[in-house]
Amino acid sequence: MGPRTKRGGSAHNCGQLRVGQVILEVGGVSLRGREHRDAARLIAEAFKNKERDHVDFLVTEFNVAL
Repeated sequence: MGPRTKRGGSAHNCGQLRVGQVILEVGGVSLRGREHRDAARLIAEAFKNKERDHVDFLVTEFNVAL
């Protein structure tokens, strides 16, 4: 399972994600099995990318079976 959204993090601060959601992918890149710091780095890099005006997230609720 991917990392969970945390209050104050980049994903949460974008305003479209809620605390406790599980981020499965960022920009088509799977976060499965990645450590939180690696996932946070990928998310930060996606937000810094000026080639696109948005960041795509694939998320699920924490209590949903995958």
